[in-house]
Amino acid sequence: MRVHLVKGAVFLLILCLAAGDAQAFSWPWEKRSSEFGVRSSEKKKEPDASFPNSELPTPNSQVVKASLTLVQAYEKALQRSESVAITAKEIDLAQARFYRSFDYFLPQVHFEMTRFQQDVDDDVSSSGQLNFGRQRTPEKKFVFSQPLFSGFREIAALSGAGADKKEQRMKLKRAKEVLFVDVMEAYYTLLNSGEDVGVLYAIRRMMSERMKDLDDRVRLGRSRESESKTSFAEMKILESDLVEAKRAQRAAKNLLEFYTGENLESVSLAEENGEEREVLYVPGAEQGRSDVVQYEQAYIVAQKKVIAANANFFPEISLDGNYYTHRVGFQSGNDWDVTLKFDVPVFEVAQTLGDVKEAASLREQARLEWEERKRQANLEARDALEELRSDLEAERTLEEARRASKENYEILQKEFSTNLVNNLDVLDSLRSYQDTQRRYERARYDAKKSYWRLKLALGEIGVL
Repeated sequence: MRVHLVKGAVFLLILCLAAGDAQAFSWPWEKRSSEFGVRSSEKKKEPDASFPNSELPTPNSQVVKASLTLVQAYEKALQRSESVAITAKEIDLAQARFYRSFDYFLPQVHFEMTRFQQDVDDDVSSSGQLNFGRQRTPEKKFVFSQPLFSGFREIAALSGAGADKKEQRMKLKRAKEVLFVDVMEAYYTLLNSGEDVGVLYAIRRMMSERMKDLDDRVRLGRSRESESKTSFAEMKILESDLVEAKRAQRAAKNLLEFYTGENLESVSLAEENGEEREVLYVPGAEQGRSDVVQYEQAYIVAQKKVIAANANFFPEISLDGNYYTHRVGFQSGNDWDVTLKFDVPVFEVAQTLGDVKEAASLREQARLEWEERKRQANLEARDALEELRSDLEAERTLEEARRASKENYEILQKEFSTNLVNNLDVLDSLRSYQDTQRRYERARYDAKKSYWRLKLALGEIGVL
């Protein structure tokens, strides 16, 4: 009797210890669920199908993440972009060319100190004070030179330098616009991939519940085993889709990190709703965008270069002067002198004709490039407008299809419980709901991208 009492006490003690450490191991039914990637203790943590943008929580899910908006991401990318910085330096080069062009209208002034020394006979040196008989002739003077006329070459260069500066400013603005669109594409691609992963997680949870219910029905003989195998195959296909979606999410994150130079592990992207709307398109509005103006200014610069090349047919007139602070010899009493200079080209006609012909050809090339850019801008604006309209329409229709497919799945799920349909019908409806949901999210973000691409085509990106 005592032996039985001792055995009973030991057995009770073992049960108490096992109950206190119940969380240290998994139960058999938990292992069954884990085959499909979901533990029974984690089912409440899975995202709900109604909120497909939510991902599975991580151990750090309680940490509040910093928010990053699209404009903030663009500002960070702008600070790091080497291409924009290189383009900005072109403005400094244009400013340098402007200074060189303006230099023509200012006199050239410099101070010269010379000491001329020669070998002369002592008799000649002592006989007179003429310069050609002096052994040493020191001289100090200010030299002035003022161009008066050069066939309007410098005037053309100065006006062309102004167009050159504006061309480089438009080039910089366009580089910033293109950078914004690149950042926008990466930003919304990352948001879309996160939504896609969330949808697949939600569908996987729903499919896991279906498989658990199906296994019970197979054991009771109410469903065929082939349905269970089909469900298992569908689950594996879904998991492969999830792997691919995660890969796309990592690639989008890496690209956005490349642009912003910031680690996005602890950053949450803030989606701005409502900006994807149809834009009122006014024909011809795209002609004022930065790259079109850039090509227009390049054409003006080419025109001025033709004028500068024609200037070689005209004489050059300049005024040179000297003011002496120290002078010796027979001209020691003359403090200044002035020279008016005419330089008429005589035997340089062939060279000048070649320069004019080359400049005229480059001018026509610049004009044709400008005309082509204007036509391309018009085509890009019209294509971007049609793309936005199509994406908005696709978003609206897919939203309706998403609701209908969800309702169809819920109806078939209820009918399955009453044996009106089989499990394969339910799985087909679930797969259809998954595909429609993913297409809807993709269309929604495509509409956002199309909106900003149309803004780029019209030159109306207002964040610059």
